[in-house]
Amino acid sequence: MIGAGPAGLAAADRLGRAGVHVELFEASSRVGGLAGSVERWGRAVDLGPHVIAGGPPAAVALWTELLGNAYHCVPLRRAIAMHGTLVPYPPRPTSLMRALPATTLAACVAGAAAARVVPRRGAQPNDSAGWVAARYGRALYDAVLAPYVEKLWGRPGERVDASFARALLGDAPSDERGAARGPCERERADTFAVPVGGTGAVWERLTDRIRARATVHLDTPVDGVEVRDERVCGVTVRGERRPFTHVVSSMPLSRLVRLTSGLPPETLAATDRLSSRHALVVHLRVVGAPLLPYAWVYVFDPRLAVGRVTDTRAWGVPGPTYEDGIVTLEYWCGDESPAWRGDDERVLERASAELAASALLPGARVLDGRVTRLRGALPVPEVGYGDTLRAITASLASVRGLLTIGRHGGFAFNSTAESLADGIAAADAILGELGVAQSPTVP
Repeated sequence: MIGAGPAGLAAADRLGRAGVHVELFEASSRVGGLAGSVERWGRAVDLGPHVIAGGPPAAVALWTELLGNAYHCVPLRRAIAMHGTLVPYPPRPTSLMRALPATTLAACVAGAAAARVVPRRGAQPNDSAGWVAARYGRALYDAVLAPYVEKLWGRPGERVDASFARALLGDAPSDERGAARGPCERERADTFAVPVGGTGAVWERLTDRIRARATVHLDTPVDGVEVRDERVCGVTVRGERRPFTHVVSSMPLSRLVRLTSGLPPETLAATDRLSSRHALVVHLRVVGAPLLPYAWVYVFDPRLAVGRVTDTRAWGVPGPTYEDGIVTLEYWCGDESPAWRGDDERVLERASAELAASALLPGARVLDGRVTRLRGALPVPEVGYGDTLRAITASLASVRGLLTIGRHGGFAFNSTAESLADGIAAADAILGELGVAQSPTVP
């Protein structure tokens, strides 16, 4: 098992509980991956908001089991900050328009009316900018969505797959039949469970359970995946070959391709067409601020580089006093970004200034700050990336015993619940191949 994020942990747990020998290798010193927690000023704080309010039944069952009674319920209220207004999320085009200045609003209304009167014929645009323009008019895209799309993905909407715009505006295809509800959502819709001690505490409990049946190696990156006769046969760790019958990987897909022997050159070349964005997660300790009445806020304001703000007090993360809280600001950037290449002090200065400029927490005074850098956190849905991804995964699928899971492994902008489901499905596939019966205690 390569990677101790939610997907890798779920797979290792399910296999170990079924009696299969498992070794888990994690390159970093902690478990949880992007959904983990860090300690800040004596408190556990998540690396951005990670919510499981519902989803695939097996994933929700595992999450609920791990939570036990150590959680509290929080309303799942989100908003978009733009033009000094907070618009409820998920947004409706009409609610976005109401937040616009009068002249801009008039242009958007005219553009939306024209899009309805003259519907686009033939295939729908495959890029986010074109898809929004075809349905709601170009003016709405330029005034509202363009700044956020470029902030998040670092490229214009003409280069971002239309699937992103569809998901953002709530028009993505979905099938909630068979989806399970989380422990809080069963009692009240639009709520989610916040684990006591942070999401990272859940992954630590799961890791402890895995250790009872398997070996967990932290600070141990895998250097190679060995393939012989189109079958995976082991991995290389610190120059030492370790034989295994199966390898389940949640490491970044491009890196897995580079480390796997015997793949055709065109598969390696295809990874050059995939790219990811880094995340800078800034935790600020603040005092004197009113409580933000949302779980988190997306910042569409083009004047600010910050993309999302989370007030952990709204999640019930305690402080010495209620007024003493931790606010999380997320920035997304590429390799050449001055913020990514610069030092933490400048990042903290900018974050403090932008928190004040956002007016989300008026009167907040910043006491201290910390920066966490997450390389390759966001797989970019570039136009045409689906074809590239299918070619790579088809090549990897030709290697028997090699499976990819999770956000990194699947190059998917997925949720924590979907990552858990990925890991469980991979484990079930291996159990089926081995002819091993699942334990009735496995959720």
